[in-house]
Amino acid sequence: MNTSDMDCLLSSMQTLKPTIPTQKIIRISMYGSASIGKSSLIMNFKSQPFDTAVPSGDASHLVHHYGDLLQNVRIFIHETNCVSEMVLGFATVSVHVFGFALDDRPSFDDLDRVLKLVKCADPGFASASVLVGYKEDSSLNRAITTDEAQEYANIHNIPYYIETSAKNGLNISKVIDTCVELATKNSRFYHSHPRRLMCCMVL
Repeated sequence: MNTSDMDCLLSSMQTLKPTIPTQKIIRISMYGSASIGKSSLIMNFKSQPFDTAVPSGDASHLVHHYGDLLQNVRIFIHETNCVSEMVLGFATVSVHVFGFALDDRPSFDDLDRVLKLVKCADPGFASASVLVGYKEDSSLNRAITTDEAQEYANIHNIPYYIETSAKNGLNISKVIDTCVELATKNSRFYHSHPRRLMCCMVL
């Protein structure tokens, strides 16, 4: 086979080679102690009505709110209480959501440990973080005040503190909307082929 034939063969192979599309990913990780309300928030959010005109797998109200910003973007949400197992993955997280239950002081006290772990892998985490107080509906047993939680967010330069309740639907969408806003504002997108990305919740 001469050089010309080889060039022709290589050219044909390039033409026939399937292209693997890449996709912009907004990866949201929710951290916090067990049973504080992370999973309930996610399931509540996913149960909200979606616009049938939007392709399956995309959150319609987010597309409506952010328009072109979410073209060809997928949102992946992962929640865990085993933060130490995720250290290697922190650097590819778009937005970090640190959570505690408003009626559970130990879950609030555990935030320092979680923030320390995340900071080691993602030094710029603060600008793309949200502090969430779950179970706002349990006001009679409240252990952390709004002022105390807001002060904690201020000390650690976390730009948003949101109180939410999956039970009564308070601020469910606001948490996810805020995460998307932070990801787009800080250009914290990642590119990945969908079949190569594993995550708990896909929107």
